[in-house]
Amino acid sequence: MNSLRTYLIVVTVALVTPLIHAQQEDEAVYDLSPFTISEEETVGYQATTTLAGSRLKTNLRDVGAAVSVLTKEIFNDTGATDASTILALTANTEVSGPNGNFADVSFSASRPNPSEQQRMPQNSQRVRGLAKASLTRGFFLTDIPFDSYNSDRVTINRGPNSLLFGIGEPGGVINNAVNGASLGQNFGELSIRVGERGSHRTSVNYNKVLIEDRLALRFSALNEKTEYKQRPTYESDERFYVALNLTLFKNEGSDFFDKTDIRGNFEQGEIEGIPPSIIPPAEGISNWFSLPSRSSIESITGSTLPAYWDDGSWSSKLIVDTQWGADFNRVPAPVGDYVTIQMPLVYQTVDSQTPSIGLASDSSIAGSIGRVVWEKNCLEHLR
Repeated sequence: MNSLRTYLIVVTVALVTPLIHAQQEDEAVYDLSPFTISEEETVGYQATTTLAGSRLKTNLRDVGAAVSVLTKEIFNDTGATDASTILALTANTEVSGPNGNFADVSFSASRPNPSEQQRMPQNSQRVRGLAKASLTRGFFLTDIPFDSYNSDRVTINRGPNSLLFGIGEPGGVINNAVNGASLGQNFGELSIRVGERGSHRTSVNYNKVLIEDRLALRFSALNEKTEYKQRPTYESDERFYVALNLTLFKNEGSDFFDKTDIRGNFEQGEIEGIPPSIIPPAEGISNWFSLPSRSSIESITGSTLPAYWDDGSWSSKLIVDTQWGADFNRVPAPVGDYVTIQMPLVYQTVDSQTPSIGLASDSSIAGSIGRVVWEKNCLEHLR
């Protein structure tokens, strides 16, 4: 029995070993770069590798940091295209703007001021409720807002997790990995969207292999116009992007040198518009007329104010009328210049009718305040 078992094991090994060697000889083994991430490595929403943990290609399960990878499928299924439409849906992130959940306004003279949020909307976000995350492209600082038309993936690295090198803001890093040209095959995509009030978005993405295993170009373009309900606000976004992938030397016969690749990309665009206001208009007139609080006045002056100060029983005791009397408006001076006399009239009661000029002619007048202004020439004449 033991001899039969030994015989079967030997026969099985003898049959399987040639198949293993044949498979190893027929299939080519590719050594991928530790500094690049390929979109073919993602399956739906799931991304398995990242550069955010250490700036080297690392499995997400081995990264000891809070990292979220947003793939193309997430953008397509949610309809999101940029930071203002995707960061409100991700974990521990907030974003400002008409589609956001965070105001991000500064205060000037105790009033909210959204000017900075409107001027740099790509920086109007907050991570973990602390501070904004740095916006990077290929882990280099940038002011260019990312958009899905030329993005391979967007990685949100929450917290100061610059392990090997790079920046480490308290809020973290939001990195945009742009599309790269592929030497594998030709492919393309055209997307058209329409929205309310004449809004539209058209994007195109095309990859072309010019020389097999040597040269490839990738072209992307965007034309977007968003009309908001708050008139006359709008936003127009037009961009052009091209990427290059060139294998200069294959070095197939070298045991020391690997392939020599040249990769590059270029983007040009213009974003213009009138941003909408995300906070309602403030009313500051009533506060100007309202009385200051009793406690604030008493703390400054050290005196005790009467009860009618803030209990609603206060009423005016004198009324001042600053209208000028017709007879005292302008009096000719000897040299032809004018002397201006302003005489506000003071009334004792609120419902008094407009009096005639002069204290004696109207009993409701309690007093008069006079101000006389001479012009320069008149003063020189009086000297």
